Amino acid sequence: QSEHEGNISSTTKIFYHAARILANPDHPFSRFSTGNIHSLSSIPQLKKIKLKSSLNTYFENNFFGENITLCIRGPQSVNILTKLALSKFGDIKPKSAVKERSISIRTRSFRRSKSLKKRQDSSKNDYSDLKTFKILNTTWEKKYKNTMCFQQFPECNSIFINSNKVPIMRLLFPVSDKNTRFTKDDIKIYSHLWCELFGDESPGSLSYYLASKGWLTGCFAFTSEFAIGDIGLILELELTNSGWENIKRITTIVLNRLLPSFYVMNIDYLITFLKEQNLIDLVSFLYQSSEDLPMEECSKLSGILQDDLECLTPPNIFKGFKSLIEIDDPNIEKYENTKANIQWWTGQAIKFQNFLKSFMNHDNMRLLLLGNIKSGNIFDKMKNKSDICTDFFYEFEYYTANVHLASDNKFHSNSSYEFNFPTGNLFLPDCVSDPLKLQQLFLECSLKSKFATLRPQIYSEPTRTKPQLVSENQNYEMWILKEDPNFASDNKSVVSFEVLGLGIKPSPEATIHLEVLAQALFIITSSFLYPALRIGYTYEIASSSKGNVTLRFTISGFPEGVFTIVKTFVDTLKLIATDPTFLSKDTLRKA
Repeated sequence: QSEHEGNISSTTKIFYHAARILANPDHPFSRFSTGNIHSLSSIPQLKKIKLKSSLNTYFENNFFGENITLCIRGPQSVNILTKLALSKFGDIKPKSAVKERSISIRTRSFRRSKSLKKRQDSSKNDYSDLKTFKILNTTWEKKYKNTMCFQQFPECNSIFINSNKVPIMRLLFPVSDKNTRFTKDDIKIYSHLWCELFGDESPGSLSYYLASKGWLTGCFAFTSEFAIGDIGLILELELTNSGWENIKRITTIVLNRLLPSFYVMNIDYLITFLKEQNLIDLVSFLYQSSEDLPMEECSKLSGILQDDLECLTPPNIFKGFKSLIEIDDPNIEKYENTKANIQWWTGQAIKFQNFLKSFMNHDNMRLLLLGNIKSGNIFDKMKNKSDICTDFFYEFEYYTANVHLASDNKFHSNSSYEFNFPTGNLFLPDCVSDPLKLQQLFLECSLKSKFATLRPQIYSEPTRTKPQLVSENQNYEMWILKEDPNFASDNKSVVSFEVLGLGIKPSPEATIHLEVLAQALFIITSSFLYPALRIGYTYEIASSSKGNVTLRFTISGFPEGVFTIVKTFVDTLKLIATDPTFLSKDTLRKA
């Protein structure tokens, strides 16, 4: 009940449910939903289902040893953790085991030891080799009966959801590994690259263009897995009121202008993007921060183990996705500019372009809109439009239709904006821009992990380093805290500095002005600094909570890039303070 109440108020869950409504009615995904006590009692009565017997049958058919993946994390050795897993979970019966009830403690003890013995003789087990793990595929593919999650030629390709929340638009492009020339490997690799390409916010991107028109407040590109072998490429746009009025223009820009520009653009730009993104993926994995809680990490890893590991490959379990070239791949030498290597990268770029052409087109698009749908028709031409109805499970009002988006050439001819691939990342440090140097860093990291202790490190108070004042004058002080090399986790730096308005007295008005200044700084610098976020840099702009006129900046990342970010903030502050025309009225209004 409480889970469902959270779901019906979550925009993400509402959109997922809306995608289900647009799905193929013959596919199991179209019947997926969460519910409450009312639906739990009414639906079984309506369909004459015996709930208890159905639940028992479900457990009997799905809960057995071969279907379970386990992730245990702790400071103990791998051997001790393995014994712990066997002692706590070793009596879970395999699918082929005969169900017998044990009465005496001795009988239970005997059956447990027998069960352990069977697991130790794992050579006969279908899942003894990690590469053969594909539990989800084995369980679900026979139930799908080769049915695609979304129909190729649906009666309705759009759903309009009534809401008083901030208007949101989703473009969904279904991708299925059935009836396609792309392999499962290709789909995993290219869908990841797709997210990086369409989620870009730097100049030349879709997000930057729509934000400059005042139509957009947020742009997100991600994938959603609807079923085994069926994912969706999702482009989510958080719109302003002006953007909601121009939805038709936005969809036309994506289909008729953005995508064609990626096909006709010089392929060298795409090759540069693929090369750079491959390096960024490797760098991000090597220097990833442990932000996930242990329970969340274990849950994530045990879920990945259910996937097709022949496709993902065991070395990528912790990474979670595949790259074009892995760090231990002999193809890492493809970065050298030889004729054969250039041909290889050109082939990869053409395949990625074909991936976009195959799945990102009008016929394959599903449009999901959330906003005030009762104010009037958003599109002029709509076929098979249904009446407004209320969803039984999620209780939102909606209607479906088939929308055709015609080209608007007059609108495009007046625009000189050029869409580009995100390339030339200024924040990629020299130490990792060379793939061979990066390979050496991976080897060093691997050796460190082999000899590292897993027990908590205890800092000794006398040996703890103290900050040192290294430079000062009447306007500033600079302090440095050197990290102990014995406890250094990576080669990243953290810089924190404050800008104080010493001549301004604290007041409510000054506090408001300070907040506006912080927002204006973010708006002006965010598109330039977005490439830094792609590599794992972080920055924060915060106004003082003590009432004094102080802006606090905290930046972390590679030393070279941290310096660039600090300089960007300082130079922007100087321009705002000295150039009255620098801060536009539009930026000030947004701030």
